[in-house]
Amino acid sequence: MAHGNSLRYFPLNELLGPNGVQTKVTSDGSIARYKARLVAKGYNQVEGVDYFESFSPVAKSITVRLFLGIAAAKSWPLFQLDINNSFLHGHLDEEVYMDPPERYLAAKPGQVCRLRRSLYGLKQASRQWNLELTTKLLNYGFTQSAHDNCLFLKHTGSDFIALLFYTDDILLTGTSKTSLHNVKQYLDGLFTIKVRLG
Repeated sequence: MAHGNSLRYFPLNELLGPNGVQTKVTSDGSIARYKARLVAKGYNQVEGVDYFESFSPVAKSITVRLFLGIAAAKSWPLFQLDINNSFLHGHLDEEVYMDPPERYLAAKPGQVCRLRRSLYGLKQASRQWNLELTTKLLNYGFTQSAHDNCLFLKHTGSDFIALLFYTDDILLTGTSKTSLHNVKQYLDGLFTIKVRLG
């Protein structure tokens, strides 16, 4: 994270604390693996100081049903994508400070981190990710639906693409496999994606 300009150091007294490692277990209760993820203790955030807005829209259930129904009725290809570490892509507008993680040797005693990007655990993390993805989709030429903020449409001649997202899960369909592939490449160039279906 230090190499991606996510952290800078400032002396400060009041700040958020970090949290760390999760254990992934299998269905029988044995340990599958350990997963390290730096998260902020967002429950200590103060509205108007560490964050101003936290609302983030999600796709409406009727939109999901219509989206899947139209894709099936038209026999269009359908892809389900997952954005890896989505909340880490959001840029922070507020000044948010956090203790450095334990055993993080780059920080000197008395220094803290100023977060420049969002972290899991922050109250505004989902909102900042939503704003980042929306901006990137609009830059690609999509139009945001007036009826569902998570639905994006793109018409180019006879080509049509529809994209619907729910936090970091994306459904993608349309008339041309080539155009859909181009959207997947665009998203993978910005964020790392996993193709779950398609």
